[in-house]
Amino acid sequence: MVRSEYYLADDILVKSDRMSMAHSVEVRPPFLDHRIVEFAAKLPAHLKIRGSQQKLVLSELRKDKLPASIQAGKKTGFDIPAHEWLRGPLRSMLIDSLREGWRHTGNSFERMPLKAFDPASGKKS
Repeated sequence: MVRSEYYLADDILVKSDRMSMAHSVEVRPPFLDHRIVEFAAKLPAHLKIRGSQQKLVLSELRKDKLPASIQAGKKTGFDIPAHEWLRGPLRSMLIDSLREGWRHTGNSFERMPLKAFDPASGKKS
């Protein structure tokens, strides 16, 4: 189990802080008031998780405050468009990096999966 005091402080909050500062955006992570954290820590497990459903208390509290369409929605993360970048504007940089890596690693890695990225291999990706 990941300890929340390390996971939040050393991972999630650091990433949130760095990205928000990099883009001049003010971010307020919800539910970090010490009273809310202390309350949640004292709740028995059966009020936190039921099968695969988590955050039961929060789900109950939001029922009369949010539309059903939002409540029924699936959780989505914030993803970067890495696939689009590596297939588009960063493709040549990726290929150059792979070629440079091949020169330095010799036979350390299997080249066949990586050849799909290299236009000199004659394959399309």
